[in-house]
Amino acid sequence: MSIFEATMLICFGMSWPISIAKSLRTKVVAGKSPLFMMLLCFGYLCGIAHKVLYSMDWVILLYTLNMVLVAIDLTLYFKYRGLTSKLTKYPMPHNSQQYPQQTLATWENQLVHQFSHKVRRFHRQHHHRNWRSH
Repeated sequence: MSIFEATMLICFGMSWPISIAKSLRTKVVAGKSPLFMMLLCFGYLCGIAHKVLYSMDWVILLYTLNMVLVAIDLTLYFKYRGLTSKLTKYPMPHNSQQYPQQTLATWENQLVHQFSHKVRRFHRQHHHRNWRSH
């Protein structure tokens, strides 16, 4: 076991709960790469195999935890990718060249707000319909 290996896994592992929480909160997965997440899962799986075959220690738990977190994020990607594709209906403002950072941030915030509101409304209506049918 190396303290550097454990530190690396802890640092990587801290980012996944944040990504998962954002996906759950906004239902927007734009910008995430499923191929990248699959490669990460494979990499963690190889790390687990190495630990099992050559140097079993407690760090295997970090590899396992990280792989599970990435798999959860990957699952959320596939769950919400259809919803996110609807964001392409909203074009970026024309003045984005003049004020790129401010306009982009404002545009992203508006999209997330509009889309989250629509998703919440859909869930309320769907839940209400299911409640009536029972």
